[in-house]
Amino acid sequence: VGVVSGELQLLQDSSSKAAADGIGFYWKYEKMIRKAESRFRSVPGATGAFYAIRRTLYKPVPANTILDDVMIPMQIIEQGYRCLLASRAYAYDMPSQSTSQEAIRKRRTIAGNYQLMLLRPAWLLPWNNPVWWEYMSHKIGRLISPACLLILMVSNVCLLHLVIFKLMLLIQVLGYGAAFVGYIHQLRGTRSRVFGPFLMFVSLNVTTFYAFLDAVRGRYRSTWQRAA
Repeated sequence: VGVVSGELQLLQDSSSKAAADGIGFYWKYEKMIRKAESRFRSVPGATGAFYAIRRTLYKPVPANTILDDVMIPMQIIEQGYRCLLASRAYAYDMPSQSTSQEAIRKRRTIAGNYQLMLLRPAWLLPWNNPVWWEYMSHKIGRLISPACLLILMVSNVCLLHLVIFKLMLLIQVLGYGAAFVGYIHQLRGTRSRVFGPFLMFVSLNVTTFYAFLDAVRGRYRSTWQRAA
């Protein structure tokens, strides 16, 4: 074992809003993936708030690296060591209380995934990456999510002459409608454990698209920004 990552716990209180519920739901899903990866082989990255490495395995990273908490562990994994999750070692934080706050954070993080492809293109090849499946499905696969949603909607509309696709379109419309209801809850400053996750799903995909534009333009921010 070369890297051990702690687990980030998001706290919520009575002032939490619909976006915070959505973020909490998303983070539980993210942690489920990381725990599975840790049991299977290795997590392709660590929780930046709280992780430990073997000092002798550290390799410097470029100064402008956004996701150093992915770059450093992955470089250790390349040396034949594992990156595991210690699910009883906690760091605590409050989730963003609005989609705009979370968008600033995720836009930077997702742009960092694009940057990793430029800094370490060899990791995209299975024979150069010991955890290729985990890396591609966890870090890279999510980048094509907006395109998949667009293709899904367009192809669905083109196939409306089939009854099954009329049902599929209805499900999609209901999903986006649920996101809109979550947005209304957010504007009112109320919580919604039902509609909050739908709001965050749509918001994260919009943010992913903008992060792609940042990457195309070379607009990488290696430092954090504070929401207005």
